[in-house]
Amino acid sequence: MFVVLALVAVGRLQLLNFPLERDEGEYAYAGQLILQGIPPYELAYNMKFPGTYLAYAAIMAGFGETPFGIHFGLLLVTTATAVMLYWLGKRLLDALAGAVAASSYAVMAASTAMFGNAAHATIFGACCVVAGLCLLTRCAESKGDAASPKVAAVPPPPVASRGILDIRAWSFFRPSTFDLRHCLRPATAGFMFGLAILMKQHALFIALWAGLLLLAWSLRRKELRIGQRALPLLAFAAGVLLPFGWCCGWLWHAGVFGKFWFWTIDYARAYVAINHREDILRQLSWSLHSIFADCWLWWFAVAGCGVIWLDGRLRSVRGWLAGLVVASGLTTVPGFYFRTHYFHLVLPVAALLAGCAVSGGVAWLRHPARGKRWWPVPVALYVSVLTAVLIHDADVVAVLSRVGGHALHGLEPVPESQVVAAYIQSQSPAMARVAVLGSEPQIYFYSHRHSATGYIYIYGLMEPQPFAMRMQHEMMAEIETNAPEFVVYSTIDSSWQRRPDSVRDIFNWWAAYRTNYDLVGVAEVSSLVETHYYWDADAARHGPLKGVGLELYRRRAASAK
Repeated sequence: MFVVLALVAVGRLQLLNFPLERDEGEYAYAGQLILQGIPPYELAYNMKFPGTYLAYAAIMAGFGETPFGIHFGLLLVTTATAVMLYWLGKRLLDALAGAVAASSYAVMAASTAMFGNAAHATIFGACCVVAGLCLLTRCAESKGDAASPKVAAVPPPPVASRGILDIRAWSFFRPSTFDLRHCLRPATAGFMFGLAILMKQHALFIALWAGLLLLAWSLRRKELRIGQRALPLLAFAAGVLLPFGWCCGWLWHAGVFGKFWFWTIDYARAYVAINHREDILRQLSWSLHSIFADCWLWWFAVAGCGVIWLDGRLRSVRGWLAGLVVASGLTTVPGFYFRTHYFHLVLPVAALLAGCAVSGGVAWLRHPARGKRWWPVPVALYVSVLTAVLIHDADVVAVLSRVGGHALHGLEPVPESQVVAAYIQSQSPAMARVAVLGSEPQIYFYSHRHSATGYIYIYGLMEPQPFAMRMQHEMMAEIETNAPEFVVYSTIDSSWQRRPDSVRDIFNWWAAYRTNYDLVGVAEVSSLVETHYYWDADAARHGPLKGVGLELYRRRAASAK
């Protein structure tokens, strides 16, 4: 297990300086603003809760406001998640299951099909979910009150024979040992699930599953008083709600609660309603094909779905695992977009199932009726597949480190954003404003300049949703009011995602407003390995792009306020 974690870490270390893609750019810019004392949703609008913004701010405070620092923090987060899964798998079955779970998670979380090299919100959400699962499991351990002579004189019955997740073994459900302090672990577990929701709203399904599990188990303890049944559940619910409640209070105090509510509730509701239902199966099949083809370890998780019903050692936790599978699967469903990186919230249970498959296969072959001689086969099969995946991933890392951002993101101006941002930073004062007409928020982060508009993504304005026209006119008004020193215009279709029914007011506005600016930079993406740059007079002679890339405009002195 440690060898696998080390090899994955070596691969990630080679990509620490890999340029940020647009989601990372959003998180990094929002985290940068937080470090400057500016709350989320004031200069950067998006429908995500601010948990990942805070995580980025913490990482950048410790390791620097660079791609290196962000990706080093990502390495620590994924490694910590893998170690927690080892502990959890060992508690569920044995050390073999834990080692397989940890190794599988580390490798699958680095999958390029799931954009594992990028510090997405779902990766941070998965870490919080696993921490919550570990704390929930710790609740099942029998621990008496050392300060109580009664508990010391009458030790609790052993737990192992009933399984660590058997509610009858939970110490806070035994009247003789009940104490408010026994609610601490449910509350802490709930807090971690609440943090997961703050990272990615989709984690709500896993938190609900955990709450329903606690409710069902507490209802079985009919010999207890209502208060004794309700307190652990209430403590868990309070823990889940605490991060969101604190977030609402913070944003209300900062004066941006209205924007937060609009973007994360009102607009998010409209966003999940615009997906074309006829594309659902196509999107799902494409995503599943991509992640299974890129990392074959997923097939061990599929095998684990069957093994848990055949391995007698898992009798007490089958329902627990099955419920976690369903809840984790539901995290990919909102909006029916099924993007591959959404499956990061499924990875923890997939890794545990892989551990169950290998450990269960060994236990089955060790039975005397099967001769005990073939038990190494499941381990050998797993190691063979794992080795093949690691070799494949090493080749992918070599390509990514050589080609750069275009190897993973096609012709999107991911590396070009760094170059354009460096020009902006060198040619403008620190207080200058910048506007990006496109979906490249990483330019704000790289340039260390504030945005002239909170609309850091343009494709939301192209969607067939009821707020599109209002959002376009708000963006235009904010840019005109703040009169940015530079405007970056992206010419790639994936940055705008225009549709036949998109509102097009912003294009007419830009055609007129552009007369206040001079073209001073052009980044023309010719191929995956070739980009041509033109600056100042050369850019003016080149003129606007006819292909893919970025155009940089500087405000004319006569037009400045």
